[in-house]
Amino acid sequence: MSRMKGSHRYNLRKRYERLSKIGPVDVEVVTDRAAVQDAIKDGLRIEAAAWKGNQGTAILSDVDVTTFYTRLADREADLENLKLLFLRVGGRRIAFSYLLYTRDTLYPVKIGYDPEYHIYSPGNMLLNLILQEACAKGYKEYDFLGADDEWKFDWTKEIRAHHWLYLFSNRLRPRVLHWLKFSLSPRVKQCISRCCPALARRIS
Repeated sequence: MSRMKGSHRYNLRKRYERLSKIGPVDVEVVTDRAAVQDAIKDGLRIEAAAWKGNQGTAILSDVDVTTFYTRLADREADLENLKLLFLRVGGRRIAFSYLLYTRDTLYPVKIGYDPEYHIYSPGNMLLNLILQEACAKGYKEYDFLGADDEWKFDWTKEIRAHHWLYLFSNRLRPRVLHWLKFSLSPRVKQCISRCCPALARRIS
């Protein structure tokens, strides 16, 4: 938190103050196996409420993906590796974090917020409260996971390089898949970048 820009801390504080005028703001933490099923349903509803649902990338957009994350939550709850966290205002859940954790590291698998409260940055507000609690409890790391999205650099300047290894057998279908991914797809992206930079940024 000491490395966070002063302007970012200021914005978080002011939005918290404004949200508090609606009602009491708190964080609900669900870890109990008996409560996970209802909580995950509400969390996935929140995750799909904003742009992810509109673009078809939310977990609820695919039945198989929904089943996977629901079963994963059940299993990790049994192993005591799961936290389902909600930012609430006046008892209403407005932001969600599907969090796995080990002894010293937190892994946010999925996050989401209710777009009705967008002006308060509920996702960032929830993250801020999670990090404060993590520091108090002695966690060493919050791994943002995934790509180096611009918003993550409001919180940290450190990155962790990832390398992908693809293996294709020497048969017709795998060779076609290799050509599509490493020959055709890059050319299509280059063409889009030249013709429509704004669209290229959205799909990158």
